[in-house]
Amino acid sequence: MKVKNFLLRLKFVLVIGISILSSSSCITFSPDEAIRTIMLGEPTKKYNTIKYDLDQDGRNEYLVTYRTGKHTGRIKVIKFFGRQAKVIFEYISNTDNIQFRLFSNVPTLIFQQTTYNPDYASGQRYYEIYQWDGTTFQLTEKKQTLEEE
Repeated sequence: MKVKNFLLRLKFVLVIGISILSSSSCITFSPDEAIRTIMLGEPTKKYNTIKYDLDQDGRNEYLVTYRTGKHTGRIKVIKFFGRQAKVIFEYISNTDNIQFRLFSNVPTLIFQQTTYNPDYASGQRYYEIYQWDGTTFQLTEKKQTLEEE
């Protein structure tokens, strides 16, 4: 009787184990799960995500903005290559004012910065403009003011 119960349990374990192994190659992660995994190493639990097809390949890239410290803003741009997520652009701004806009249909990131002279609150503000070049964002100009286009 003990041997029969043992064999039945062993058969059950083997069937379950084979089922898990055969289905493990089908496991897929959602973009949200991949972003959460990427963000695990960051000193924040709150972030905002914008989905946009930057390279016009029919699949969204994910622009993840978040704040760290008192004033610091950060962004990670994540692209999926099949099931693998890769950070293709990352930037740390010394203010938390980060904007995503389209200027002449070109995806653009705008980072407000401060000179910190003499301190954060009274330092002169300026803007760094990064535009999408087809594969990443590149600094295209620095401006003292930001005019609406």
